[in-house]
Amino acid sequence: MKSYHILFTVFGVIGLLLAYAIWNVGLLKPVVIDVKDLPMTVLVYKSVTGPYHNLQETFQAIEKLAKDNGWDCSKTFGIYHDDPNQAEQERLRADVGCYLTAPPTGNVGDLIIKENPSAQALVGTFEGAPWLTAFKVYKALNREAQARSLKLKPGPIMEVYAPTGKTFQTQVIFELEK
Repeated sequence: MKSYHILFTVFGVIGLLLAYAIWNVGLLKPVVIDVKDLPMTVLVYKSVTGPYHNLQETFQAIEKLAKDNGWDCSKTFGIYHDDPNQAEQERLRADVGCYLTAPPTGNVGDLIIKENPSAQALVGTFEGAPWLTAFKVYKALNREAQARSLKLKPGPIMEVYAPTGKTFQTQVIFELEK
């Protein structure tokens, strides 16, 4: 076999693997943007300080407590108070927990329970890897808000996470001024 055949085969395999990886993480998937009236929800959460990429253990502990107490924690959330590009990683503040439709029953441990009032919001829905959200969804929402001349409520940003079969859906919620 000639060397260029081997080279062509190697580059072809690498290209297919790269295309498969790009498709699976959702790099080519669209961000669906809508203005929505959000219903009142109940948030059961823990406040955490530190790097946002270290929140997985907190999510898992809250999901276990929810499962042990029979709560429907099929949707989780993160409320991110600080911009990681402007604050030190060790000082980043977040609230993470379960996004519920009714107050929880049973043992809530040291978790905080809060009613999240209904609101109108600009919502970006993305079915790719959650780590792409910051790069893809936030930019799309900011462009849409500017194009529609929407006034965003200052403050933290909420992300809601829900597994949907083989994919994962992330909704980024920018609350609108009334």
